[in-house]
Amino acid sequence: AVCVERCGASASTRAALTKMFFEEFNASWLAFVDSATCAMYAVGRLSGVSVDVSEDGAECACVLDGATQSATARRVDVGGRAMDRALVEAVKAKQGIELDVKTAKEIRLTLGKCAGTREEYEALATGHAAECETETFDMPDGSTLKLTTELYECGEALMCPAREGEGVSGSIVDEICESVDKCSLEMKRVVLDHVFVYGVASRVNGLDARIMNELTSAFPLALAPLWVTVPEYMHEDTWSHAPWTGAALLAKVIYSSNQHISKSDYNENGPPVSHRGR
Repeated sequence: AVCVERCGASASTRAALTKMFFEEFNASWLAFVDSATCAMYAVGRLSGVSVDVSEDGAECACVLDGATQSATARRVDVGGRAMDRALVEAVKAKQGIELDVKTAKEIRLTLGKCAGTREEYEALATGHAAECETETFDMPDGSTLKLTTELYECGEALMCPAREGEGVSGSIVDEICESVDKCSLEMKRVVLDHVFVYGVASRVNGLDARIMNELTSAFPLALAPLWVTVPEYMHEDTWSHAPWTGAALLAKVIYSSNQHISKSDYNENGPPVSHRGR
């Protein structure tokens, strides 16, 4: 079995998981692989910048030659739920309609948008942009909700610096840049060739273009980032669960190269065997 773990997982957590797999699930072997490494492997890359956008927040880390560089791991506590809150606030402010969280999430997943630039968003928000396309959403009560600029609040919740009091240091792009800046110049060039954004809250229309636009502006021309997409031969939903797809692909490689903990290893050494090689 391959256990996908977050970067920086504690020794006690790993030991507890080792015990559970061998004693409760009766696994014959076990290997721990960082989620960022697994995600890159899912798109056929050993190096790159892994950016996981979940409902709770976004995590990014640089992966080099199949190993996550723990010093580069960064997190911002803004994800799908923050986008939903921003959408709820926008609809209430503009239309006086109070959306429940479940409805807001459905709207975000189907119609959520992200402006191409900060300037474009500000023009939309202040009404100085060209007429915005109207989208419709069928509400649970049978009514139809018409939405325009409110939809762009979804993407902006990730892209703009956090508002005062939210306890978040910056945007998702700020964290990606901080992660890459922890790398040497040579390593920066390698990882920026493969920027992979994935996760259950990552599919907001226009978000990929906005991230690339801001990353391109943040780095010199010689370090221009390149976007990685899910290969055509992979399942179309790979972007939503990339770490687990990558783990499944890695399992055979890990086992054949003897990079795992065997049941006999566990029986001899107990849960502390999980710290081997750390």
